Amino acid sequence: MDVGARAGIRARPLGRTRGRIPSRLVVRAVFSGSEALALFAVLAAEHRLDGIWLLWALCVLAALTGLDRRSVARIHPQLVDEIAPTAGRIGAAVLLVSPFLRATADELAVVGLTALLAILVARGVASATVHQARRHGRLHHRVLIVGSGEIAARIVRAAFEHPEYGMRPIGLVDDDAGVATSTVPRLGSLVDLEAMVRRAHVSRIVVAFSSSPEVLTLRLLRACERLSVELYVVPRFFELGFDAAVTDDLWGIPLALLPCGLARRSSRALKRGFDIVVSALALTVLSPLLAIVAAAIRCTDPGPVTFRQSRVGLDGRHFTVIKFRTMVANDDGDRTWSVVADPRVTRLGRFLRRTGLDEAPQLFNVLLGHMSLVGPRPERPVFAGIFAAAVPEYEARHRVRVGITGWAQVNGLRGDTSIADRARFDNYYVANWTLRGDMVILLRTVLLLVRQMIPDRAAPAEVDLETPTPAAALTASSLPIMEDLPSPLGVAGGVPAPATQISTG
Repeated sequence: MDVGARAGIRARPLGRTRGRIPSRLVVRAVFSGSEALALFAVLAAEHRLDGIWLLWALCVLAALTGLDRRSVARIHPQLVDEIAPTAGRIGAAVLLVSPFLRATADELAVVGLTALLAILVARGVASATVHQARRHGRLHHRVLIVGSGEIAARIVRAAFEHPEYGMRPIGLVDDDAGVATSTVPRLGSLVDLEAMVRRAHVSRIVVAFSSSPEVLTLRLLRACERLSVELYVVPRFFELGFDAAVTDDLWGIPLALLPCGLARRSSRALKRGFDIVVSALALTVLSPLLAIVAAAIRCTDPGPVTFRQSRVGLDGRHFTVIKFRTMVANDDGDRTWSVVADPRVTRLGRFLRRTGLDEAPQLFNVLLGHMSLVGPRPERPVFAGIFAAAVPEYEARHRVRVGITGWAQVNGLRGDTSIADRARFDNYYVANWTLRGDMVILLRTVLLLVRQMIPDRAAPAEVDLETPTPAAALTASSLPIMEDLPSPLGVAGGVPAPATQISTG
C-alpha cells in the first residue's frame, strides 16, 4: 500500500477540479479577513472610527498584502518570522498619515502597538485554523513535482504522511520515469509542464532535481510564472545544512520559494498605476520645457523634431519609440550600432543627451502602455533577434514592459556594454521587482543625470543607441554572422565599458 493510501487520501481525477475555489484564495481571505477584523476592532475600542483613521487602517491593510502573500505561500509558517516586518509596515503607515491625524505621539504609539498585537493574534488564529483544515483534508494545494528521483519520492512521501502542510502531489513531470511513479503518476515530460499546469489546475510547483537540462527547465518555469502558481526549489546539497536564507521546509526538506516579482496580476497593476500617475505628472510639469526644446530643435537644425524608431517591447511586440532628435537627420538607424563620438550629433543634441531630456518624449510611450518608467531597455528588432540567438537569457527580459531606465542602466550597463550582462541584470530585476525598487532606480537615474551635467564629471563624448554611425554599420549580409557583431556582446572579455548616456540601451 502506498503512502497516499496509508494517509487516507484519495486521489482526485484531474477533470474534477473545476468549480473549486483555489486553496490560495481561501487562505488569503482567511488571513486578510482576520487582520481587517482585528484592526477595526482596535479602532472601535479606541473610539477612532472617523474618516482619517479609516484611511490609516486601509493603508495598514494595503501594506500587509505582501506579508499575506508570504503567509499563504509558506508551507511551514512561523509567526515569529512575521513580527519584525509587520511592525515595520504598521509603523510606516503611522508615519504616512500622522500629519492628518488628531493624535499625540503617545496616542499614535499606543494605537500602533495595540494594532500590532491584535494583527499578530489574528495571524496566529488564522494559521491555526488553516492548519486544522489541512490536517483534516479540507484545504490543500494541488502540487506538481518537476523531477522523479529520490528527492521527489521523499517529497511525495512527506506530503502524504503529513497533510497538515497542505501539499497534495497530483503527479510528476520529468523526462525519466523515475522511482516515485509507484505513488503518484508521471503525467508527462518536461516540455508538457505548462500545458499540465493549466489542465490540472495546479497551484504549486516543486522543482526536485529533474533529469532535463537546466536551460530547458528555466525556460519552462518562466513560462509558468504567468499561471499564478507558486514555484519552490529544493536547494542542491541541502543535506549539508543551510543558513536562515531558506526558512521553509516540508518535514525537514528545505524548500526555497522563488520570488514572483511581476508574475502577479496585482503587481503588474500596481506598477502600471504607478507609471501612469508619475508619467502624467512629469509631462504636466515638464510641458513648458519640452515645448522650448522642441522649438530649439526646429530652429537650430533642419529636420523633424522627434526621432521615431521601431523597438521590441512586451512579449516581443513591436512599437514606435519617441525621443527628441539629437543628430542630423539620417535613415540608417535600424541597421547599425552606435559608437562613441559620432560627428553627426548636434550641439543642442549633446546638451539634450547629457541632461537626459532627449528621452523625455518616451513618457508618452509610458502613458500609451508601450513602455514602463523602469524596465529593460528596448532594442531594435534586427538586433533583438541577434541577441536572442546569442544570449539564452535575452528573450526572457521581454516578459515585462520595457523601460526608460532600468536596473542594468543604473549599474553602468548602458551604451557599448555586454548584452549578456544586461540580460542577467534585467531578469534579476523582473524576478525581484518591488515598487520601492522602482523608486530607487528612478532616484539613482536622476542622480546619475545630475552627475553627468557637472562639467568636470562629464565625459567628452556620449554614447547613443538610437542613431548609429557609419563606422559601426552592419550590412544585411553580415547580420547573421555573430563574429561581425560589434562589442555589445562583450567588451574586453565581458567587462563593461564606461558610457555617459544614462537611459539608452
